[in-house]
Amino acid sequence: MTHRTPLILVTSFLGLGLLISSCRGSRPIPEGALPIEVEKVEMLQLESFPVQLVLHVEGWLPNPCSSAAWEISDSSASEIEITLYAVPDGAQACIQVLAPFSVNIPLGALSPEAQILLNGEPVGTS
Repeated sequence: MTHRTPLILVTSFLGLGLLISSCRGSRPIPEGALPIEVEKVEMLQLESFPVQLVLHVEGWLPNPCSSAAWEISDSSASEIEITLYAVPDGAQACIQVLAPFSVNIPLGALSPEAQILLNGEPVGTS
């Protein structure tokens, strides 16, 4: 029995460490919103002056009764953070199957060294 106690403590601490490190990179989604699965991300440049950037994102909503929404926070000139999530329509009952989505998120004119984060993950530089 005494040999199992240290093993249980060590595994508990390792599991807690993995849980904390996996949550570190992503921003929390707003209350009442649902997480989404991002499958494809593309940076598009519009033919304009100055050059405007659009982030094209494809993925899966948690159900067909929700829609994709986002918040853009530019905490500094060198980093743009985008939180992408699903907003339920408020219906009492909805079938729980994945539904595809595709959105274009306008970013405007960015500096060449700006880093873009989508749900805490780097997308690339413009």
